[in-house]
Amino acid sequence: MEQTSTAVMVVMESGSEWPAWIDQCRPSSGPCSASTRVIAQDDGEAPAQLADRVIDRIEASLSEGTNIEYAVIACSERVDDGAVAARRAIASALLSAMARRRRGRLLFSANRRSSGRARHALSAIATDLAQAWEDTGVTTSVSFGVDVPEPVEAGTERHVA
Repeated sequence: MEQTSTAVMVVMESGSEWPAWIDQCRPSSGPCSASTRVIAQDDGEAPAQLADRVIDRIEASLSEGTNIEYAVIACSERVDDGAVAARRAIASALLSAMARRRRGRLLFSANRRSSGRARHALSAIATDLAQAWEDTGVTTSVSFGVDVPEPVEAGTERHVA
């Protein structure tokens, strides 16, 4: 019988904060062992380079027999086209990996002091992805603080002050 493990993958953009609630999101106990894999953006690394590195790590994890059940993208304040495109590419790769098992949860995390512009951009990505992946068994969430966020349901809009 093939051994599988379950992983929580955390992607840390340069300038982001470690999500204080991450320990509450670990996969439930059971026959699979859970580990946390952290990929941090290097100084001077462009968002597209980070996305390529994360996608390579996702593919390597899957080929090693590791199931990604939870994933967190800890986001900085950047909302430029490059940062948004990289987040979307990372999120799509993570959701695709989770959808293979028809379950999983992707969390976008940002500082509670995030600007309204950053909050709007992250909420928009989460809503778009929730709609695109609606029938796959995976969910997306956004958190701007210490509480574990609730999944965004497809067809709903998030309004952030």
